Amino acid sequence: MFRKSVTLLAFSIVAASQAGVTLITNRAAIPATDMIHWGQYGPSGSSVASPSYGLTDNGKNFLVADGNDTAMTEYATSNTAGSAPYWGFGGGHDAIATSENLGPLGIRFDASQTAAGADIMVNQFGTWTVEMAAYDNLGFFLGSATTTVVSDLNIVGNAPFLGLMSDANNIGTIVYRVKTDGVAGGFAIDEVSMQNCAVPEPTSVAVLGLGMIGLIAKRRNKR
Repeated sequence: MFRKSVTLLAFSIVAASQAGVTLITNRAAIPATDMIHWGQYGPSGSSVASPSYGLTDNGKNFLVADGNDTAMTEYATSNTAGSAPYWGFGGGHDAIATSENLGPLGIRFDASQTAAGADIMVNQFGTWTVEMAAYDNLGFFLGSATTTVVSDLNIVGNAPFLGLMSDANNIGTIVYRVKTDGVAGGFAIDEVSMQNCAVPEPTSVAVLGLGMIGLIAKRRNKR
């Protein structure tokens, strides 16, 4: 029943919303009212099923999924270069990673957000182009932005922040992916900062799952 509903909603994604989105490259530019911490899924190295439900710091539901239907992994990051995957985040963070693929990696919120974003890092040496896209709660595409990730053994804490802000306060889903071919090591995002709308639009856990896989699958096919 879950997959049938997802498929039906995927076919409804036919046009872009009239709202615009703005690129955010600094976490401090989002007046965060809530966050997602990935440590809730267990100690570093824990496998995270796709899709998986979780709770924000404020106890709100969200859904995270890998568009390739493969399990994700939670990591605690380190300040020591090369000591563990994703040292580009620096120490003291928790991250969620794809299973050695280009993504997409999507997060669906239980209420519309004004803005959302996270640091992103590729687990393979080189320079990579990564993308973030945003959709509203009905699955309509709002916009996207790209940035460059440099993964180097000698650089710690250089993961760029990639976020989006909606002028209509209507971000329901965010999707990250690597646009550059050739990445074998996967990629990860750390804690997600969110700015909730002034007037929330609560969604049940059951409804939260609808369309999630369809959205990220659609983004994957556009690569």
